[in-house]
Amino acid sequence: MAANKAKKQTSVLEACVDTQIINTPGVGASVIQMCESVGVRCTTRDQLIAGTVTWQLSFNATEVAAARIEEMDDVLAIIPVDQFVAMVNSQAQQSVGETFGQTLTEYVRSLQHIYSGKRLSATVNGLEKYFSDQKLEAKRKHREEVTGQKAKAVRKVQHVDGPSVSRFQVEEAIVVTQLETGCCCRLADAAQEVAELVKCYTKAVMEKPNKKDRFDSAFSFLEEGGAGVKADKTGAGLLKVWKLQLQQLHNLGPDMAAAIAAEFPSPLALKQAYSNYPNPADAWKVTENIVVRRGAGALETGRRVGQQLSRRIHTLMTSTDSNQIVK
Repeated sequence: MAANKAKKQTSVLEACVDTQIINTPGVGASVIQMCESVGVRCTTRDQLIAGTVTWQLSFNATEVAAARIEEMDDVLAIIPVDQFVAMVNSQAQQSVGETFGQTLTEYVRSLQHIYSGKRLSATVNGLEKYFSDQKLEAKRKHREEVTGQKAKAVRKVQHVDGPSVSRFQVEEAIVVTQLETGCCCRLADAAQEVAELVKCYTKAVMEKPNKKDRFDSAFSFLEEGGAGVKADKTGAGLLKVWKLQLQQLHNLGPDMAAAIAAEFPSPLALKQAYSNYPNPADAWKVTENIVVRRGAGALETGRRVGQQLSRRIHTLMTSTDSNQIVK
């Protein structure tokens, strides 16, 4: 055995939390505590964008490798509720043709541009408190209008000086942003929920290397499990894939898929049959009269694929409209 055996290079995951998050009352301490609870070191630093959390792996130096830092691919943006409400209001104004500040979608796109190549997620802290304050302020104003007297404040009400947005406008802005940018925006009601979310993302980043190949089957008898049918380089298994593709249509079962595959053993064979049909408008009739047999012997029954299913199969195989729905 070699006297000077090279040491294996080890790594430590580190959560890099922006200074703005740490300085947020109630949030900073909870985030640090949650990171430490899963064995991850929490570092405070000024990020490229205020209010974001990133992760990095720090590798120690060994005799054969130098110390290095590897940036992870995930970014979590924690948006203050006042900033979020202003962006939702701008998005609502923009939808009616007015220009009014940065929208939520524009904000997310700016983050994606700066953190290019990384997966971005976002959360909003304290939106329920915002709606509660707005409701309380509306009741106070109504009471003052009715009684003509200034009502005594029961508790300090925040978030009343900025723009007012509805739950519908919030949901609409979140959905539009996710559709246009792919960024998922989650809502948190308290500092503890924000910290729990940071903890969940941190654990996911920790476990990502171990789950990288989780869909690769290690046993041959699992190849046709939940992951589907495996087709090798020789083409074995492609016929099963073709049958399963046909079965994605409603009311098209294994027997019918087998009957169609027996007549047209591949998608290309069926496409060619459609192309060679004398009247392109009636090409769907290629599969109409294929007989589907069920049972055996005296109990054997037969039926045709029929017009309705044939039209749907034709649409599935020939449509060039990506938005067309085939049931």
